[in-house]
Amino acid sequence: MGIEGLGNPAKPSRSSVALPHYEWVSDTEAFEPGMLAVWQANHPKYPNGVILLNRNHPVIKNVISERCAEHADHQQETVKKIVTQCYGEIAVAKVAHTEYLKPLVNDAKIVEDEMRSSAALTMALLGLMSEDSLITRRLASALSKKRKSST
Repeated sequence: MGIEGLGNPAKPSRSSVALPHYEWVSDTEAFEPGMLAVWQANHPKYPNGVILLNRNHPVIKNVISERCAEHADHQQETVKKIVTQCYGEIAVAKVAHTEYLKPLVNDAKIVEDEMRSSAALTMALLGLMSEDSLITRRLASALSKKRKSST
């Protein structure tokens, strides 16, 4: 039964929006100076689009370095993998969520050109709060012990 006066309750449904992919790259030519992400709607390998992420961005390098310092040497690859996966998944979610804004702004070009611009994606990903929270939870789950302080 729906809320009185509001009709029937909502029913679960599937969205027809396909998720884009993400790929970490080292190619500095793909990025404007300082940018972390580039959206490519038309990509031969990824028909749903791809977000290229700058593996050499100083913020990413710093986050990986700080997180690696918290864990044992044998866990470094797992730490790097979790950090990059978290950023990639969050980038995909941010681009996918912009799809729902197209009807609200009544102009798909605004979403494509402005909300999915390198600057907008970089700013969204460098908020760091959600990224840090996700990384912390996943590292705690995947890795049992932190590195002991050598002081």
